[in-house]
Amino acid sequence: MAIQKIVSSSFHHKNHFKIQKKSKKTLYVTLFLTLFFALMELFGGLFSNSLSLVGDSFHMFSDVLALGASMVAIYFETKKPTEKFTYGFLRLEVIVAFLNGIVLILIAAGMIYESAIRFFHPREIDFGSMFLIALIGLIFNIVITWILFSSTKKENNINIKSAMLHFLGDLLNSVGVIISSIIIYFTDFVYIDIIMSIIISIIVFIGGYRIAKEAFFILMEAVPSEVSLETLKNEILSIDGIENIHELHVWKNDNEEISLTAHILLNNYERYNNYRIVNEIKEKLSAHNILHMTVQIEDTEINIHHSE
Repeated sequence: MAIQKIVSSSFHHKNHFKIQKKSKKTLYVTLFLTLFFALMELFGGLFSNSLSLVGDSFHMFSDVLALGASMVAIYFETKKPTEKFTYGFLRLEVIVAFLNGIVLILIAAGMIYESAIRFFHPREIDFGSMFLIALIGLIFNIVITWILFSSTKKENNINIKSAMLHFLGDLLNSVGVIISSIIIYFTDFVYIDIIMSIIISIIVFIGGYRIAKEAFFILMEAVPSEVSLETLKNEILSIDGIENIHELHVWKNDNEEISLTAHILLNNYERYNNYRIVNEIKEKLSAHNILHMTVQIEDTEINIHHSE
């Protein structure tokens, strides 16, 4: 009697969830430190009349919102797949990253608008407050960037990476504010604060655009940039017995997992073993870091194909 192996419906070749203990701790620490400093920078900017400080504080508040949303995303992406969400909640990480990117773009646009207004209505700037807060900000951003960088070395998470890029930009912003405060102190050229604010806005915009672009491509299930669809197709067709491949799709569920689906036609269905063909395709794909695939082998005499 043949023995039938039963596989439960919850069985997965690959886990559709992440273990993110390090990332969770990193986000908690980073969130509270960032919120504290954002408030300090905002009040300092208002007190000193520094537009670049106020603008950078709004950037920091956007980081607070981004970190908070990232914490929600990490909570869900560690949950296992359910009967409703069979792919788990990994895509939530990408959705949050996309929204973070859009928010950064809007903040950058607002900062540029405010800079244009301040250009025609300049205000006197308190050098001492501006310089001190910017110096504290520099030290703060160095510490946070190092914490986030250490986390990315242990766990791969697109939100942690985006946060690290944000704070790296903040670090550069702090350097810019320090430079502008020194120039104002020695020359009374207050317009340098506006110029530096515009530079900060551009940095924020570029960072937001890159994050939103990467997340958008994942959400649209575009072919990952590190994958050549033509190369994959040629490698699969080079396998002995495969005559044609169609319905070839490659995409990412998050910033790590690459998936593939394809329909395969064999040139001799009696000669070749379907399971061997699938294993050979799997070996080819593993070289491209594609570990999650669905291959459907078809027979034109049974499976009807309509030509366009």
